[in-house]
Amino acid sequence: MKRNILLSLIVGAAAIFGIICSAIILIQGIRMGTFKVPSAAREERYPNAWELEKTKLEEFSDISISLSYCNLSVLPADGYYLEYRMDGTCEEPQYNVSDGSFCFQEGHTQTKYRSGFHLFFNSGSFSPYNQGPYYVKLYVPQTQYFNLLSISDDSGDIEIDSLQAKNAEIKADYGNLNLDSFSGEELTISTNSGNIELGTIT
Repeated sequence: MKRNILLSLIVGAAAIFGIICSAIILIQGIRMGTFKVPSAAREERYPNAWELEKTKLEEFSDISISLSYCNLSVLPADGYYLEYRMDGTCEEPQYNVSDGSFCFQEGHTQTKYRSGFHLFFNSGSFSPYNQGPYYVKLYVPQTQYFNLLSISDDSGDIEIDSLQAKNAEIKADYGNLNLDSFSGEELTISTNSGNIELGTIT
């Protein structure tokens, strides 16, 4: 009887050990790219990022940007340009210039990528495909004086090189804010967690 119990324990331990080893090999294979995922499944799990090469925009005097999980840079240039690379699991980002106002909205996570399965396989540890950095870069003339600047970023760093605006509101929930210089009448900054570095404010 004792021999049968001992044999059962040995078999059970061997089975558990085999499962653990298989899981480790699978994870390492995914990390190193040796585990081959069928192309259709790979596209489903790791959709292509939304990308826009540096594109010229019409002139505008108001800026409204709403982001969820993306870094933002506002940089000086000889004109108005937009560039981005954003998470493909989200809907396509929307932007437009209308009546002198530039608006940018990051898309919400697509329904099919909201399950725990996709969240697991889209993590940086297991997916060699379509990883960040995800960013938005807005280029504007350094001498332009804007009427309104409104920026909201739930989780991402915000970097503003130099900006002039009558009214500016910057909200960075979980990310760092670096504002090199700002000139205007009113500046409102709010953050929950992150470092704030301010340069010249006039």
